Amino acid sequence: MIGISTLPFYEMSLKDALNIIEEKAKMAEIYTECHNVFDFEAFDSFNLVYALHCPTTDINLASTIDKMREAGIEVIRDYVSRASDIGAKRVVIHPGYYSDHTRKISEEMHKKSLSEISKFKDEYGIEISIENMFWPFSFLRKAEEYEGFLEALPLTFDVGHAHLNGEVKNFLALKDRIVHVHLHDNNGESDEHLGLGKGDIDFSMVLPEIKRSDMILEIKEKKDIDASLKMVRRYL
Repeated sequence: MIGISTLPFYEMSLKDALNIIEEKAKMAEIYTECHNVFDFEAFDSFNLVYALHCPTTDINLASTIDKMREAGIEVIRDYVSRASDIGAKRVVIHPGYYSDHTRKISEEMHKKSLSEISKFKDEYGIEISIENMFWPFSFLRKAEEYEGFLEALPLTFDVGHAHLNGEVKNFLALKDRIVHVHLHDNNGESDEHLGLGKGDIDFSMVLPEIKRSDMILEIKEKKDIDASLKMVRRYL
């Protein structure tokens, strides 16, 4: 299924964003840093399948401070619960991060957090997937970290992030675990969230490999949506 993130509509109301998305796609991923899903009650008025992208600011699931780590888990629980309320298909979370001197203990804390979060699926009936990242001190920058560490949760494959780390082919090797995809382009230097074809990612190689997963355009500019959708549909 092809969908669009509310990210490029960050200056608009959620209602207006969903109106536009409904005209172009079947799925909407709500970028909850920009759009409040707790104060909006009109989800049923749109013919859309929903996913929620959990907030990332101030949340670190690998924190060595228990109160901070546990607070992040509770925030995610709130969004998983809300996703269940609105009949969403999936929630996306980011992995935690560490500093040079806390890597080992942060890894243990991260495993503990993900083990707790994985139980929310049965509690709320919502799939929770974890997204690969690109920041130097983030977990899940490389595909090899997923196996044996993060595989308690299915994978949201962020193509742009993987490209920045030279990991696109390695993550594609995990395609049986990929349930959700973030599509955006860049030039290999920064996380630009460009429209497809405006950077140097080879989407002709990527798209046929992930066509069984839900694919979300997560680009910054509204004006690039139609051309990006056209590219996605060309390879499916």
